[in-house]
Amino acid sequence: MKILSGCTQKTRVVLSAIAFSTLSLAGESALAQATEAVITNGVTNPVQIRDTAGIGVNPYQNQASISDSSTCAPQCRLTFPAVPANQRLVVTYVSAQLDATSSAVLEGGAETLFLIKTGTTGTNISLPVTFYYEPGDTPVIRVFQQNSTARTSLIGLLVGHLVPIQGTQPAQTEPAQ
Repeated sequence: MKILSGCTQKTRVVLSAIAFSTLSLAGESALAQATEAVITNGVTNPVQIRDTAGIGVNPYQNQASISDSSTCAPQCRLTFPAVPANQRLVVTYVSAQLDATSSAVLEGGAETLFLIKTGTTGTNISLPVTFYYEPGDTPVIRVFQQNSTARTSLIGLLVGHLVPIQGTQPAQTEPAQ
């Protein structure tokens, strides 16, 4: 700072501002000079694309319903498709329509998650959750239907994603000798 020792405080501020704006403009011009990359691969040599949002993660959304709860009371099961091989289902949201006197749980494997209805007299469930199902598990929303004469339509929705289980690969057969 010996160069600026003879300058006033005001002069130093002005020189600093000029230096800063010069460096900023140099950075902007470098960004403005982006080049275009053209990739010309044919059908026999396709460009490899990688899913950067999550390798192999697939969205999951499934609905199950029972049109008349009197046919299954006092315990009704909203059953969803089994989890595919080599996948783990991560349920992140549950939504359901129930009777005002009923309650529900989310079941899977040996675990149970109690689902809370919205409001004190509510007939709906709408909850963010985190619940895991392993390959082959069958997700179930079990509804405890206290009023066996009620003819309520029960509807359940599970939302989440399927994730590949690391280290699992399809079984390979050995060549016959």
